Amino acid sequence: MDDTIKQLTQRIEALEEHCYEFMTLKEAAVHIRFTESTLRSYVNKKKIPYFKKKGKILFEKKTLTKWMKNEGKPGVDIRYIGDKKVIIDTRH
Repeated sequence: MDDTIKQLTQRIEALEEHCYEFMTLKEAAVHIRFTESTLRSYVNKKKIPYFKKKGKILFEKKTLTKWMKNEGKPGVDIRYIGDKKVIIDTRH
């Protein structure tokens, strides 16, 4: 039974990686044209969407691209609580 659960978990993880395009810190830095140290600084300050899986920092390409489009726009504050994205409209 434990082997079956382990195999299913591995298959689900493999499917998830195909459903979402994940990038490592190095790949994400190239994608958004940041240095790796700048991107790591953003991660440490929780200024950019990311998550950790098995201790590895990962970025979803689609989410990161959207973040780049919204970054710097007045009145929009994007925060991450765990894996959940919260957009706060501060224009009122």
